[in-house]
Amino acid sequence: MSPRILLSAPDVGATEERAIVAALRSGWVAPLGPDVDAFERELAARVGVAHGVALSSGTAALHLGLLALGVRPGDRVVTSSMTFAATANAIAYVGALPVFVDSDPATGNLDVALLAEAMATLEREGTPARAIVPVDLLGRIPDHDAIEAIAARHGARVLVDAAESLGSTRDGRPAGSWGDASIVSFNGNKVMTTSGGGMLLTDDRAIADRVRHLATQARMPVEHYEHEEVGYNYRLSNLLAALGRAQLQRLDAMIARRRAIRARYRAVVAGIDGLTLLGDDRDGDNAWLTAVLVDPDAALVDADAVRRALDSRGIETRPLWKPMHLQPAFADARAFTTGASETLFRTGIALPSGSALDDASIDRVVEALRAAVAPRSCRRPIGSDFPLDVAISAAPPRRRPWSTTTVMVETGRQAIAAIAMVLERSGANRIAVPAFLCDSMLAPFQSRGWHIVDYPVLDDLSPDLPVARRMAETGRVDAVLVMRYFGAAPTFAELSDVAAIRAAGVAVLADETHLPFSMNQWGADFAYASLRKVLPTTDGAYLHMPAGTEAPMLRRARETGRYAAMASFDSRRGITQHSRIMLDASMALIERDAAPRRMSRRGRSLLDTLDLDAIAERRIANARVLADALDDVGIATAVPVGSLEVPSHLPVRVADPVGVQAALARAEVYCPIHWPRPKGFATQEEWPDDLLSLPVDHRYDHVDMLRIAAELQRVSLDLVGVTR
Repeated sequence: MSPRILLSAPDVGATEERAIVAALRSGWVAPLGPDVDAFERELAARVGVAHGVALSSGTAALHLGLLALGVRPGDRVVTSSMTFAATANAIAYVGALPVFVDSDPATGNLDVALLAEAMATLEREGTPARAIVPVDLLGRIPDHDAIEAIAARHGARVLVDAAESLGSTRDGRPAGSWGDASIVSFNGNKVMTTSGGGMLLTDDRAIADRVRHLATQARMPVEHYEHEEVGYNYRLSNLLAALGRAQLQRLDAMIARRRAIRARYRAVVAGIDGLTLLGDDRDGDNAWLTAVLVDPDAALVDADAVRRALDSRGIETRPLWKPMHLQPAFADARAFTTGASETLFRTGIALPSGSALDDASIDRVVEALRAAVAPRSCRRPIGSDFPLDVAISAAPPRRRPWSTTTVMVETGRQAIAAIAMVLERSGANRIAVPAFLCDSMLAPFQSRGWHIVDYPVLDDLSPDLPVARRMAETGRVDAVLVMRYFGAAPTFAELSDVAAIRAAGVAVLADETHLPFSMNQWGADFAYASLRKVLPTTDGAYLHMPAGTEAPMLRRARETGRYAAMASFDSRRGITQHSRIMLDASMALIERDAAPRRMSRRGRSLLDTLDLDAIAERRIANARVLADALDDVGIATAVPVGSLEVPSHLPVRVADPVGVQAALARAEVYCPIHWPRPKGFATQEEWPDDLLSLPVDHRYDHVDMLRIAAELQRVSLDLVGVTR
């Protein structure tokens, strides 16, 4: 199985290793040291502020930043409701009361208009806010100029939580440079990491000195340990600062990789109904995490289901932050809400975005996302009735297995009836058929009073032709019907048996319905295929007969409601209710009539426009992708995909085919079950009644095949019904 894809794993390598080894060998192992001093200077210069104070975490930076800004117990501090708990926890650490403000629904960041309303309301109530802590959500910088203007009107200080936005810019100004002070985080999942760590950044020397003092246990500058107030052990290790310096050298490259990943996601999401990227994707965004929003009405699936689907494929995702005003720890806190953050939490998913992810990993995420939420190209149910497909028909046909002299009739059943009529001219009335077939193949012989015997099929569903050959050579039958299932071509051994049967004076009929791309591969006397089983045509079957054979009189062609029904196919919802009634009625009429009729003009015209090579190539590619995807989730196919020349379906064996079929249908994946045992068949002791056929036809692509595999895996877990 492929390794699990993580949301935002650390991106470290040889550069970081050399930096840590050098720091270790320098002897500066305890907190503080030359790498800490250099790290503070280098990051402050990168951000464009005068001072940086390296600390043990972003949370520590928030805590000390609030103290340095003069926030005291009982003060009100306004902050974003959509944020990680550390933002609100730090407010609680100093004894202040958080006041939560909802999000701008377009970006997830602080709703500036609502912030202004909250600040004015608190001031009118006599409890003005001491400070504002805006959050740069997922690396996206909000309108800090507007936020600072609101703060200035109400005499509040601003401490920016830029834990997620290091390396971002807004209008050319770097994250970490706004407010009275800003904090950044170097946690392991951030855009750059020191394993654990953070930094407070400011142009105010007094704030920097105050934070540095509190972070070193508030120790006074005397030879003995003197403490006039309670301090904290919050300083960063010199070893971790060395790691941070190495990461800072690579920061631009790591951000560029995250932006490239976001661009890939953006292009993919544009083609999927019900998915949008969160945010306006400003040029300066560091793309720390890319988040998508799932509209369940359009996607026909909710965000939780998408996350579970990706998790089942070994892909880590995460909901957006649960709003703080919904957290039990802050149930009593004041909140100004619009419902925006609750909607984002309910519909948002953060996708794997780490700069260490390679293209193959992103390909896996993209394929899994497409499989979980069907793209526009496959909104119709998989495996449903064929529409009249113009996309595959646009290219000029490259080849045809039939010619202008090939007899073309309405249905495969009518082709069988025509063959029976021809054979009866020589007195034939006994036929051997494989003991695994559809009742409709027997009906033309039964209706004409033929004697039918069956011969077995093997475990791989191939016909046991040596048995049929003995029947022919001992004079038990006048004709033998041969066929392969699911698009398999005859083997050399089978062709040898067919030649021997014909040499015994017994006619061979080849049913090529599952492989109508090459006529009479069997070298049989007669060959036929029902074309509408595999090709998007209204009606039709080809009929090959020996040269010089006079074909039975064919009835006049007729046009049925099937054409109109297929032409009205809705690409989003499939067959309409009215068309379904029309389709069922027309097909009942066709199937009831065994007397051979010519194929309809519309059907033949449609057939002549199809690019059979393109259709075959798509089926082959789809079957391979589906087989690989099934193998990845531990589900085996009933026949090797390599044995199928052009797959009609891809069969799997299931313990409960009816239950699995029904469960898949609820997910809009429609699969036939093959076939109930015809009455009177005794030779086949173990009838293969556990087969379910998965669709691989040309309407779909690899994304749809992954969706089928995912749905089958889900169903198998629910029903414990798939053979593994």
